[in-house]
Amino acid sequence: MSRLVVVVPLADGAKDRARELLDQGPPFDLETTDLERHSVYLTDHEAVFVFETLGDEPPLELRAEDPALLGAAEAWRDLIAGRPRKAQPAFSWERET
Repeated sequence: MSRLVVVVPLADGAKDRARELLDQGPPFDLETTDLERHSVYLTDHEAVFVFETLGDEPPLELRAEDPALLGAAEAWRDLIAGRPRKAQPAFSWERET
């Protein structure tokens, strides 16, 4: 399993608007991607995006020219308080099947 975790700092008071955007779903069709799982977690100050695929390839290539991602970036522009950053794995555990 390959996982990409992106932490996006939120501006003060942006959590509710972020929730509204997330309720609309992602800016791309998940069924047309290689993703096995995608989830987003919210804190009062961050949105944490998790992308997972089977295999060892990176789960997602974010292409700046993708119109769907450009639209999403525009919608999130006023909510973001700083540069998004990639989280590095520090610990993971999985039950053997």
